[in-house]
Amino acid sequence: MPWPDALTPTPKGCFIHLHVTPNSTIQLFPGYYHPWRHTIDIHVTSPTKENLANQEIIRLLSTFFHIPKKHISIIRGHTTRTKTLHLETLSINQAKKILETQYNGL
Repeated sequence: MPWPDALTPTPKGCFIHLHVTPNSTIQLFPGYYHPWRHTIDIHVTSPTKENLANQEIIRLLSTFFHIPKKHISIIRGHTTRTKTLHLETLSINQAKKILETQYNGL
């Protein structure tokens, strides 16, 4: 399990560190783990214009982790491909368990 350092605990949940590919032909999460960046790939079909890719990221994570969109916020990287998002109300252990269950061997 090399990817847990892409998650960081917080008092109210956890941070997840992502590397985004906008304008992709498919939605994909989680994708490849980047050990030198400590990020997990996420591919979205939306363009970066008008914040559409960021909105799609939040929708995709909300569905994947089964938490409301209002509990997900972008902390860092609003305009870059490397982003840190806060998953409020989801502990780091819960996030790891979901990732392990859904994508064993990531």
